[in-house]
Amino acid sequence: MGFDAQVEVGCSILSDRFRSKVELHHKQQHFNSQIIARCTESSVVDEMLTVWSFIPKGKNLTEVIFEVEIDIYDPIKYSTLSSVFSYMAQTQMDAFIVEVKNRLQKK
Repeated sequence: MGFDAQVEVGCSILSDRFRSKVELHHKQQHFNSQIIARCTESSVVDEMLTVWSFIPKGKNLTEVIFEVEIDIYDPIKYSTLSSVFSYMAQTQMDAFIVEVKNRLQKK
């Protein structure tokens, strides 16, 4: 299952709006559920892959692993982005946690 998504990430100095192809892989036998997004259009990054893995750890507990792989060929963009990358990744994780909590409260 997949869809296209438009995402905006960044902070006040550097932000980018990009398109990604998102694939949803539901748990099947020995594989955990994953969300895989490949950037298809961006003005800042040349290639970007993000993977969210969801690993059941009991009845009401799930481990979430967030991986990001980015290629930036422009040295100026690379230098600028590398200085704020950890902040941007943490911001994505925080937004994910807020969204999960909001959805759980609606149930």
